[in-house]
Amino acid sequence: MKIAVLLKQVPDTQDIKWSKENNIVREGLLSILNPVDDFALEVVRGLKMSHSAHTTAFSMGPLQACSVLEYALARRADEAILLNDKKFVGSDTLATARVLHAAIKERLGDFDLILCGQSAIDGETAQTPPSLAQMLGVNYVSNVSCVLDLRNGATVVVQKTPEALVELEVKLPAVISVIEGEFELEKPKISDYVSAQLKGVEVLGAGDIGIDPELCGICGSPTCVSKVYRPEITRKCEEVTKDGAKFILEALEYGD
Repeated sequence: MKIAVLLKQVPDTQDIKWSKENNIVREGLLSILNPVDDFALEVVRGLKMSHSAHTTAFSMGPLQACSVLEYALARRADEAILLNDKKFVGSDTLATARVLHAAIKERLGDFDLILCGQSAIDGETAQTPPSLAQMLGVNYVSNVSCVLDLRNGATVVVQKTPEALVELEVKLPAVISVIEGEFELEKPKISDYVSAQLKGVEVLGAGDIGIDPELCGICGSPTCVSKVYRPEITRKCEEVTKDGAKFILEALEYGD
């Protein structure tokens, strides 16, 4: 069984700087693993242990993103691949999905399951996973809080909807987006990091995965950010300790 997990390194700061193309300038920023990706990684770790799966961690980004992949190796991933190339810089969600698609087809071929975080805190679009699933021609499930089992060519997952928790059986292969779950994340030991260093992170560029440079980076991105700004909060809050109904009616009547 072959399972992949997609990880993203994101800036851990409020002091975001933007390029002239309105992309985040990541140089000099303190970066972390996208928080929800950690839950996807924990699910993969559990499946590896229970089903003897071969697990591969992928990330696309600058060389400093090797740190999140080394963390994945410390969390018992079998191999880690960083997709790094100047041609990838400025990729939107579609171009990113194209790069991931090319890398997965090149390195994994047939696979059983791909897990990733629902969305990244530096964009919150949640568009890359479904785009990747469509390119791969496989099933896609979002908002998954728990993967219960793998059996008979299918996976059983719990999907969180606004109304309820729904148990679904999904035919494999599939791409699954994970949200934060109600379980504790394993913390790697020093010996795990030593093992991770021995495995190492493989770095692949556009030529290594056979993707047309015109399909990635700014050239291959049909969407762009036209304006970036911090919203101004102009509303005010007032505490009401008594006669709440009267206060609300007066506010509605006079528009205060």
